[in-house]
Parts: sequence; structure tokens; C-alpha cells
Amino acid sequence: MKPPWPGGPRNHPGAPEPTARPEGLTPNGRSASRRSSNRLPGAEATRLALVVLLVLMAGHSLLGFQPPRGHDAVYYFPRHVEFEQALADGQMVPRWAPDLNLGYGEPLFNFTPPLFYYLTAAVHSLGIGLAAASSLAALSLLATAGLGMYLLARDFFGPSGGLIAASAYLFAPYLLVTLYVRYAMGDFAAFAFVPIAFWGTTRFARDSQAPSLAIGSVATALLLLSSNHVALITIPCVAAGITAIALANRSVGALARGATTVALGVGMAAFFWLPALLEHDEVYIGRAIKGAYAYFHHFVYPEQLLYSPWGYGGSVEGPGDGLSLSLGTPHLILAALLGLSLLRFRKSPRASGASVFALGLVALASFFATDASARLWAAVPTLQFLQFPWRFLSLGTVALSFACGAAGLLFKGKRRFGLAWTAGVVALFVFQGFPNARPDGPIQSVDETLSAENVAAWHLVGSNANEFEPINVQATPTEPPPEQLSVVSGQADWEVRKLTGTSREFTIDAHTESRLRLNTSYFPGWVASVDGAPLELRYDNQQAALEIPIKPGLHEVRFDFTDTDIRVWATRLSLASLVVLVSLLLTRPWRRAVR
Repeated sequence: MKPPWPGGPRNHPGAPEPTARPEGLTPNGRSASRRSSNRLPGAEATRLALVVLLVLMAGHSLLGFQPPRGHDAVYYFPRHVEFEQALADGQMVPRWAPDLNLGYGEPLFNFTPPLFYYLTAAVHSLGIGLAAASSLAALSLLATAGLGMYLLARDFFGPSGGLIAASAYLFAPYLLVTLYVRYAMGDFAAFAFVPIAFWGTTRFARDSQAPSLAIGSVATALLLLSSNHVALITIPCVAAGITAIALANRSVGALARGATTVALGVGMAAFFWLPALLEHDEVYIGRAIKGAYAYFHHFVYPEQLLYSPWGYGGSVEGPGDGLSLSLGTPHLILAALLGLSLLRFRKSPRASGASVFALGLVALASFFATDASARLWAAVPTLQFLQFPWRFLSLGTVALSFACGAAGLLFKGKRRFGLAWTAGVVALFVFQGFPNARPDGPIQSVDETLSAENVAAWHLVGSNANEFEPINVQATPTEPPPEQLSVVSGQADWEVRKLTGTSREFTIDAHTESRLRLNTSYFPGWVASVDGAPLELRYDNQQAALEIPIKPGLHEVRFDFTDTDIRVWATRLSLASLVVLVSLLLTRPWRRAVR
């Protein structure tokens, strides 16, 4: 309701005249010249250009548009082929990979976060080769990571701090290991959204502005759609950051706003994570944490956190890992110096509080990465599904890079020396990381040779441990099936009418009562029908292939992979969360109320 006098309450009859303010000050008492200088388009454009330059330096190897010889590269390209074929078949949310598991299929995409595949498919659809498309997708994620860290650190430490944090992040050893050594593109994609999730959720907790709500919730959803492992590690820390802000401001509203942002993000990603969580008993997921993949073989030794030589080998038991597991020597030294200098930030409680919180996360990540946490790993089964304790270095890398941004405050107000200091620190991170910003070499080009047909013929699988094989498979196949449909008993002729990844139609001419077998392994969602009438499936054979009885005569038989109730309700939850977010962004009375 508007006040009965024009211009608001300050101009109502009888209100005191506003007192004059010194020239050059804004209404809130801040220096107008200082405020305008921080908003100079040219200065901000220059800083953003520097972030782009840092991205190109860290990602220059990607511009060769050749698939790198990373640990997981051999798995990603067959997955891309399967994912894009599913999209071409009309699946908006692919879940089944029909040509993996030697052509018997497996529900890989029901459990593997889809964001990197969607992004690569979007670039590939422009007519760009698959190898180049995956490189450009990775480069875009690297740019998002650098920009996100810049914005997050700038919020607390100013523009110089943002540049320092972005350079520390882009050239952090573990980020480069994830991209160029492991080629673990799910974990790598998560690096793009962790800083933005922190930035958006904490801003909305503080300022209740609609853009912050949108950024925080969308980034949280994209984080969940990037990596199960990194999301499990970092989202609780995002919630902890929101709680810290609420406690510092003694504001229940801040806590509620932050929780709303995270909840909407989690809800929007439910179409993926909820079926992945509730249907994991339908596959051999336990294989992922046994044998060489068991967590206790992969603890980091404390000295490795400070320094670990660069290499392209694997993770082994003991300190002789073939890949670097360091948080970064210059990163840790600078953070230690900043920890000793926290008193200098006493005039900026937000900066000092954020620094302490970030350093606490570094300590937490280091604890879980080393065998100091062995008892917790043994007691908490959920932790064991992270496989490698050194995955906590993802949290350590984000928090430590952010903490390094506090270096931008050390010489605040001393323009020339401050610029030289910022340039020197940025150069240090680049000098340390640039030689490692490259893969071991390219693998053979995949564009001309990889197709849906030879994914099965070449015995390509979807994962190291084959943990996504359906639980009803009694014996892992050793050869692709000779044909799509087999006559197990009786006599029948058949002809293909339609054959896609999730829909198979046949015309059957059964001369006697027969049993047919579709050489596809069963997973919840597969259904069969004969002449339009549903038919019960059996799959009690070695490969859990789908079998149906058929009576003599001419019949139309269909096998379809459909959504289970869990998948349907998970998709509805995602849509409902999206509707709630859009409604909150468009509802002006709500926007006024939360301020």
C-alpha cells in the first residue's frame, strides 16, 4: 500500500528536512568516487578479459580438438555415442545404453550424471566433430569455473582478490589432474558450478535479490547433474556456509532463504538423482567399491598434499601414486601467510569470516583425504561409494583457491604496489600450473570410427568395474549376441519393424507355440506386448535377456523401455521445483517481502 503523501515517508507532512551531506558522498555515506570507480565498465571488462586469458592459458591444450589420453577417455566416447543416439530416438532424459555390455545393454545413464553429455551433444549438433565437441564443452566448463571463482572471491575480497582466486583455481593441481590426467569429465564439470553455487546461495541469504536466487538454485541443480561424488562432498558445505552467514547476522530469514535456494536446486535435479539413489539396488553397484577400487587403498599421505610430483599414472596404495595429489605448494604457502595475517582484515568482518570458513574447509578436506579419517570411512558406507578419499581434494581445491583471494586485501589502498602484488601472485600460479596444463597425448581419433554398431562389436563397456550391469545378469556376456531376437523353443519366423534403443517391434509368424528371447538384459522399465496386450516378461537366464511365450499365428510384438513410478515422480518433482522457482522470481510482492 502506497503512503498518502508523494515521494515516500521522508516527505510526509511534518517530516524533518534531510540533513545536508558532504560533497562527494552517496546517501549511504560512501565515497561516490570510490563507488563509481568500482563500477567502471572498462575496469571490469579488463578484469574479465584477464580471466578469459587465464582460461585460455589453462585450456590451451583443448584447442587442439583431439581427445586426450586420460584414464577415463576410453569410456567417455562410447558413452557419448550412446547418449546422442538416445536423444535422436526421442528420449529427453536418456537412461538406457543399448549397445554397452556387449550389446545386451545397461542402464548407465540412469546412474551417471548427464550434464557433460548434454553439453557435448549440443556442440556436436552444430556439425562439429565429436572430439572437437567434447574439447569445446570442456573449455566452456573451464571458463565457467574461472568466472565463477572470480565472482565468488570478488564478493568478499574485491576485484584483485577475484583475479588471484581465479588464477589459483584454474591452475590448481587437482583441477588439472581431473581434466588432463584422469579425464573424469563428471568431476571436472562440477568444478564449474561449486563456486557459483556458493556465490548464488550465500548472496541470496544476504541480499534476498531474485537474480541470486536463480543463480544459486540453478548452479546447485547443475552441480548435482555433473558429479554424484563432488555433489555429495560439497553441497553439505554450501549448507554450512549458509548457516554461518545466518549465525553471523543472527538472521533466521537468511537461513530460510539459503535453504530455499538449495532445496529448489536439489528439487530441479531430482529427475536424475532420485532414481539413481532409489534404483541402485538393481545393478551391481557394489563392484565400484571392491578390490582395487576399495577406499582404503587410496588415502593421501599428508606430505603429498604439500607436494606430489606431476605424472599421468594411476592411484596406488602408498605414497607412490602416478598422479599428483597436491593441493598446490604455492596455494598452501599463501594460505598459511594469510592465516597469520587475518588480524589485518579486522575492519572487514565478512572477509575475515569467509577466510576462516574457507581454511576450515581446507582442513576438513585434508582430514577426509588422509587416513586420519579411516575410522569414519569404515563406519559410514556412503563415504565408501566415493571410492577414492582423494576426491575430497575437489573441496580442498575450491576452498583453498577462494582463500588465496584474500591476498587481494593485503595492500588495499596502495594502488601501484597492490597492482604489482596482484600481478605477481597471479604470475606465480600460472608459472606453477601452466607446464601441467596438457594431456599425456591424444588417443586415436574417434569421429570416423566410433558408431552405435561398433560400440557393441568392439566389446566397449561403460565403466571400469562394470558396476552398472543389471543385477539379474547371472554371467557377464563375453560375446555380443548373434542377433536381436532368438527363438528359444518352438518354430517361428520374425521380421524387424522398428529397432531403437528403447523400442523394438517385430512381426512374428509362429508355426508352433514358441518362446522368444530379446537379447537385451532386463532392468525395471522394460515391458512387452503382443498384439497390443501386455505380456509378463521372464528373464531367468544367464544374461537376464527378455523372454516371452508366443502362440501359433501372426503377431505384432513390442518391447519398450518405459519410466518406472520412481522416475515419473522424480520428473514431476523437478518440474514442480522449476515452476516454484519461476513463480518466486516473477512474484513481486514476494520480492518485496523478503527484503
